Order: sequence, then structure tokens, then C-alpha cells
Amino acid sequence: KWEGLAKKERINVKIIPVPRQISSSCGLAGRFSCEEKKEVLDLCEKEKIEIENIYSFSGDKNCKPRVVK
Repeated sequence: KWEGLAKKERINVKIIPVPRQISSSCGLAGRFSCEEKKEVLDLCEKEKIEIENIYSFSGDKNCKPRVVK
């Protein structure tokens, strides 16, 4: 549902498995650019979609993801 709503709002998102650096349990995550964070947060608030966290990943695979929300 979230992916479809985001695409309607012209937010470029992709549903992916939750990266192992975040959780070892299975689940889904939405991947989007940092520049679209505000639009994603606004959409989730408008549609009452719960967010656990938003993470920022660096290009370095040795760096842990950083929580940004």
C-alpha cells in the first residue's frame, strides 16, 4: 500500500527486505533518497502509516546504519 501511495505522490521508493545491519528477522523496508525524507514523513502522517525508524546508509559496508528518525 505504502509503495503505491508514494508513487502516486511521485516519491521514488522501492520495497526491499529489511537490511541485515538493521534486523535479523524478516520484514520489509522502503528505500528512498534522503532528499525525499520530508515527503515520505508527510505522506505517512497523512495516511496514518506507522514508521519504526528511518535509517541513513553510507556507501561503506563496514559502517553501521544511522537512525535519522
